[in-house]
Amino acid sequence: MAAFRDLAMGREDYYSMNQLSMRLLTPLRIEADKKVCRRFEFHLFFKNLLRRISNLLIFHHGVELELDFKGLAAKSEQVKTIEDATVFKDWERYSNRQGQKIKMGGLVGDVAFTGDLEEFIPFLILGEAVHAGKYATFGMGKYEISGEHA
Repeated sequence: MAAFRDLAMGREDYYSMNQLSMRLLTPLRIEADKKVCRRFEFHLFFKNLLRRISNLLIFHHGVELELDFKGLAAKSEQVKTIEDATVFKDWERYSNRQGQKIKMGGLVGDVAFTGDLEEFIPFLILGEAVHAGKYATFGMGKYEISGEHA
């Protein structure tokens, strides 16, 4: 985890904040229990982000992330959404491989959350670069975090 702290260069003050805002720039598609989430829930977002970062490290570097995944997941459920100005933007694309249209909608807009965020900060910052959610490889799930309310 200490290695991730370097990602926060210039944003060290985020570690002492208990409230952050996030702007979802491209549709964020999170699925839980085979259903698409139509409102932002931090714990679902964070679990998905953690899985993406872990998979990227394994695939590209052969490195397993040594974390208490269950503990972090449980802690993420304590983070509360305090402002949600997101909307579900529905869109689809045609897949030549599958020969059909694929639904790719997701949440866009602004959201703010509060809680004990310190352990999540390095992952949130890394996620700005690698995106989150389903279809992140298509450019979806791009977001920016800030310490200011949007």
